[in-house]
Amino acid sequence: MKILVERDDLLSAISASSRSSSANSTVPILEGLLFQAGGSVLTVTGYDMKTGIRVKVDAEVRDPGTIVLRAKLITDVVRSMPSGPITIDVTADSLVRVSCFNSKFELMGNPADDFPELPGVDELAAISIPQGKLKRLITETMFSISDNETRPVLTGSKFELVDTRLTVVAVDGYRLALRREDISFSNSDNTSFIVPGNALHEIARLSTGDEDDASITIGTRHLLFKIGAVEIISRRLDGEFLDYKKSLPDNTRLVFTVNRKAILESAERVSLIIDDKAKYPLKCEVNGNSLFFKAETGFGRANDECLIESLTPEADILIGFNYKFVTEALKNAPATDIKFAFNGPTNPCVITPAEEGDDSFLYMILPVRIRAE
Repeated sequence: MKILVERDDLLSAISASSRSSSANSTVPILEGLLFQAGGSVLTVTGYDMKTGIRVKVDAEVRDPGTIVLRAKLITDVVRSMPSGPITIDVTADSLVRVSCFNSKFELMGNPADDFPELPGVDELAAISIPQGKLKRLITETMFSISDNETRPVLTGSKFELVDTRLTVVAVDGYRLALRREDISFSNSDNTSFIVPGNALHEIARLSTGDEDDASITIGTRHLLFKIGAVEIISRRLDGEFLDYKKSLPDNTRLVFTVNRKAILESAERVSLIIDDKAKYPLKCEVNGNSLFFKAETGFGRANDECLIESLTPEADILIGFNYKFVTEALKNAPATDIKFAFNGPTNPCVITPAEEGDDSFLYMILPVRIRAE
């Protein structure tokens, strides 16, 4: 195998694919990246047996072939080199010569035969969506993905396609995050699938904020996301996801609208004195057209007022929350003004857009009990 490839293109490919290589694996070959050269393309692949990332870059292929190189080492080597064409020359005994101008390295590679093959994805359905929309759907819900491995199905987000609307839902047992966007294209009837959280992190990171389309191929056991020159192959999570529609409260007795930035800043100020270990609640008290955030901890007391617009006659409530659940929902809510709905101090709080008819997001947070004064 012998190729010439631009340093910046190569670095971009190995940086992306190495995100799915397995550092300190009990299977040493998984710590490497698979390099495959053929035609006029170099393909770089990382795979940790859960998620695979494959990137194709243009290259001058003088002699096609394959080799596996340690991900961290080849990344550091290429990053250290100046911009310009890099030559990769593999000998018959898997010695890899990497050179660029005056920089020359000799690295020991491994035969590609030992590298596991990425699973194929049988196409049951396909979706096309602008990368910016896909990125927002993921980043504005993934904070609610569970990290509890005893319920694996909740360690991912549910994608639900109905007509031309794609809904993404994440639940961790204490809160729920939901986002909806219209999609560009679908060759599927209504369908749903669950994407693991670790794959979603990589998809969001690799997606740009522009309108170039990303595609999702839905297979029986695996999913294929194509984002530009990058392909991400992930397993589907199996299991019964929470029926989130049934978990939403039917009735509300207190509803108000508020500026998202103003209430976020108020909540963050009061939360400064809350210690994560002690788990003190962030108290939320609504009185007329004022909302007060309060906290009393071992570090002191804090109180902050935020003006609201009450939409219901019932305008008084005292309720406690985990402060992180509140601030993370407020940071990710994609609206200038938002609506809060309550049904009592022991019932969930629901946050939605203030604009009538807008159902693009919904965040639900379970309260925590406030100890009697």
